[in-house]
Amino acid sequence: MTLYEINQTYQEFFDKVESGEIPEEAVSDTLESLDGEFEDKADNIACYIKSLLSDAQAIKAESDALLERAKVKKAKADRLTDYLYQAFKVRGKDKLETKRNLLKIRKNPPAVQIDDESTFISWAHDWEETNFLIPREPTINKTAVKNALKAGEEIPHAKLVSGEKLTIK
Repeated sequence: MTLYEINQTYQEFFDKVESGEIPEEAVSDTLESLDGEFEDKADNIACYIKSLLSDAQAIKAESDALLERAKVKKAKADRLTDYLYQAFKVRGKDKLETKRNLLKIRKNPPAVQIDDESTFISWAHDWEETNFLIPREPTINKTAVKNALKAGEEIPHAKLVSGEKLTIK
């Protein structure tokens, strides 16, 4: 019987007591029986809730452990990728093709590099170059700076730099 059904039975019982259908000597026994069912059901539900919360906590702990493992593996892969990149540069290679892999050093698209962010922000405020800043807190809008630099504008403390990256397919 569900708690809803127990409560409904309880209400029906009180309606019958009020109407006189149930004699007074049967009231205490019936109440004990209904209370016992309710307490057992509530206790079982409470145990189930505790079990669910325990499972949720275990799942979260496992998730945290998996995230940490993923982070460690990613860091190791990044270190090995850099190791391969450095080995390619030392040997003067930019491509290697095997039966299983294609390793190639490619040029990254230009990215904005700001030498001194606070000085750049001050300059942008002084010259009212507000499209170079994101209004929430002074943050550099690198897309706008990149577009301006590509268009040939000279912007103090900012320049376009190209890097390289090893790709593995």
